Amino acid sequence: VLDYQTQQYRLFPQIARAYAFLFAGFEVMEIYNKMTDGLNKGQTDLLPDLHALTCGLKSDISFLVSYVSFLAE
Repeated sequence: VLDYQTQQYRLFPQIARAYAFLFAGFEVMEIYNKMTDGLNKGQTDLLPDLHALTCGLKSDISFLVSYVSFLAE
């Protein structure tokens, strides 16, 4: 399948998005763990950052998944 340029054009962007979402998820988990450790100490400085990051990622990922689903039909 990868020998055909047309298939590469369709498949590679999807693979790149999947990796980007995976690494973004790892980063969110790292920030979340830091935030929960900080909350136990009374620090809430990472809470707004985590909230903004997860809201933005949810919106972006939901849009891209629905867009790809629409294109697949």
